[in-house]
Amino acid sequence: MEKLLSDLPLDYLKFLYKSNNSIDSFQVNGKNVYEDENSELYSDEEFKTHGGINIGVSNYGRLKAKNGIIKQEMVKSGYPFIVFPYKIADLQNEILDKKIYKFRTPIANTYITEDKNIPEIKYEKYDEHPYLQICINKRGFVFTIEYGTNRKIFFSTSETKNGDKIVSIPIYIYRLVAETWIDNPNPKVYNQVHHIVNNGCNNTKYNLMWVDNDQHRIIEKR
Repeated sequence: MEKLLSDLPLDYLKFLYKSNNSIDSFQVNGKNVYEDENSELYSDEEFKTHGGINIGVSNYGRLKAKNGIIKQEMVKSGYPFIVFPYKIADLQNEILDKKIYKFRTPIANTYITEDKNIPEIKYEKYDEHPYLQICINKRGFVFTIEYGTNRKIFFSTSETKNGDKIVSIPIYIYRLVAETWIDNPNPKVYNQVHHIVNNGCNNTKYNLMWVDNDQHRIIEKR
């Protein structure tokens, strides 16, 4: 259903009016929202817990952990994203739990630290993670599939002082907001997120909508 200005909350209309709609910024009171770590943005800002990742996601596109608002990463002509450090053992355990999630969140492939030296063993089994679009095997190797090329991108790993292997997984903010705030009757069909005002930094729930692949291609050609 098309979103109308009359349906939007007054605080958001103020937010939209004050913002700079260039692709590299979206501002409130002169500060980029993805950099804003204030405890309150507007009176109607709410946080909901994401279905897979244990963080709060705001209707204005901010993220919150136990220690407060999370500063988001941003590169020129890109989309705000955040890098989540995961223990490989935790990812393997989440596969074993066999919990079913509504979405499988895509990875921001451009920002992966890739390991090109991982030896592949023929017929080695990799299991799909339940809510992240990654695969992992018993040896702890993790990969995702590059969109458009179907190439396997293996993640490089690091190690904590306690000997835990860590992998850093980048995820776009718009995807987390859409999965948390916007109803999707069929995630297998409506698997793309469209920015309505064509500003990749405006990740409020009011600026995002689910579309299928064909709809997204048509919109992008306009």
